[in-house]
This record gives sequence, C-alpha cells and structure tokens, in this order.
Amino acid sequence: VVERYNAAFQPHAWIETPPEQEGARSSWHIYHIKVPGRDRLIAHLKRRGIAPGVHYYPLHLHPYYAETYGYGPEDFPVATRAFEQEVSLPIYSAMSEAQVDRVIESVMSVMSGRHRSC
Repeated sequence: VVERYNAAFQPHAWIETPPEQEGARSSWHIYHIKVPGRDRLIAHLKRRGIAPGVHYYPLHLHPYYAETYGYGPEDFPVATRAFEQEVSLPIYSAMSEAQVDRVIESVMSVMSGRHRSC
C-alpha cells in the first residue's frame, strides 16, 4: 500500500509524503500526507465513503494547554501549519488494490481541482 501511495503521490509537488530515514523501518500503521486545503480533501474523501484521519494534533491546541497556558495557533506557527495540512489516509494489511486505487483517485481528483464543489 505504501509503495502504491508513494508512487502515485511523490511526483506531485503539492503533496508531501511521509519522510523515510535510511536505516529505519516504519510499521506503516499510519500513512499521512501534507496537502494545501486539507479540510477540503477530508470532506471529499468522507463523501466518497473513505475514512481519513488527523492523527498528529499539536499539544498547544489541546484544550488543557490552551486553557492552562493560554496557547493559541499563533504561538507555534510551524506546528499549526503542519497540522492544518496533514491528513492520514486509510492503510491496513487487507486493503485491496481496488481500495488503494480508489483512495489514490479520490485524492488526485480533488487536489488537482477536478471536483470544484469540494
């Protein structure tokens, strides 16, 4: 699944795929991409019956830290910007090729502007 996602997404400058470190091996329990307009992508995928996620929520945006320390998005702009662009795509060992193709096609269609209503 990761190889198929990477092959589809890496050629496009507007999609940032997960970094991989030499000598390290991921379990790939999460596959996240960074894209402009993440919320539009999430809404589009949900309408198509695909369940995206947002897994990395910055600490300064959690209610406890925001309320206790008064943190806001402007206090950590790099983390906030990364959060606003990141979406986790479905990935699991039993995904069929057709399911992977559907996720890829859905991401590409909305992010390339073919679905203006999204």
